[in-house]
Amino acid sequence: MQQRDSTLHARPGFDRPRNERPFSPRRDFKPRAAKGHDALLKDLQESGAPVRLVLSTSGNAVIGKIVARDKFTVSVLRDDGSEFPLVIYKHALETFEQIGKAPSAPQGQPE
Repeated sequence: MQQRDSTLHARPGFDRPRNERPFSPRRDFKPRAAKGHDALLKDLQESGAPVRLVLSTSGNAVIGKIVARDKFTVSVLRDDGSEFPLVIYKHALETFEQIGKAPSAPQGQPE
């Protein structure tokens, strides 16, 4: 049986198996700065200030401190002594506001 010359049909860059090609990212990853309401949520999270979040579905208010957030959710540690944070989808929020001052650093320690 005659062997075919594989170099006749080879295309540039495809002469190696796929898993042996060098990795080249399409673009450099740069974290984006928070904008708009996300910037406000970020400031509230970093300051540890108490906040009131009103849910659009029921009108109920949740009071606590923002402990985490991402593109779609906000996690709030409630002031009622609960051990675990409540995760709220951002699209379910009607309003949010700071309701008190952020805790200050203890005396003798830098802020």
